[in-house]
Amino acid sequence: LRGPPRVKTTSVELEKLDAALDPLEALADVVFFSRERAERDGFDDPVKYLASKAREAARAGRDQVLTCAWGSSGAAAAQIKGAAITLLRSGVLPGVTPVDSVGAGDTFNGAFVAAMLQVPA
Repeated sequence: LRGPPRVKTTSVELEKLDAALDPLEALADVVFFSRERAERDGFDDPVKYLASKAREAARAGRDQVLTCAWGSSGAAAAQIKGAAITLLRSGVLPGVTPVDSVGAGDTFNGAFVAAMLQVPA
């Protein structure tokens, strides 16, 4: 129990369209947005949506990681550190034909968190 305090990282998945959940995005280190939320906010592209969200976070002084899965079009991610914003887009694997998408979002989120745990701070 001695030594420096551990840094805790929090994440939240915002897939429901209820606007009452919107304030949660400012409280988490990692935010998983759904395509439906992006479309609710008038966006038709995950990178444009996350760029908008990243600018909000940077203006508010929040260092965060944001993601938005976009089904058969892949996903996007944004990292905000101070005023610096990095945006990434990933397509889907070529030649892969989904049979059933049940649990795809949960799998994406879990794999993303697992990958983050492998990256040195």
